[in-house]
Amino acid sequence: MSRVASRIMSTVLLAALIVEVAFASVTHNCDMYGKLALKQAIDSKKYNCGFRGKAWGRDLKDHVNWCASVDPTQWRAQLKYRRLELQKCKI
Repeated sequence: MSRVASRIMSTVLLAALIVEVAFASVTHNCDMYGKLALKQAIDSKKYNCGFRGKAWGRDLKDHVNWCASVDPTQWRAQLKYRRLELQKCKI
């Protein structure tokens, strides 16, 4: 194998590894997000907060899928929003 072919192969393999790591990271983060969002939705019902809408739904898959479709800053903001709303509700 020539040096050029070897370098191309190394570059392709590195790119594939980067994509795989990024996908694993998104999957892990969205699994975590989904579990936290579901806990917040359950707490909302537990404390009779009366929150409505998909953000307060109790379908884990919906939360995970939404997370995977948005930028991490959005799902982090959504977790924070629900946390603050729950704090107000519990008072």
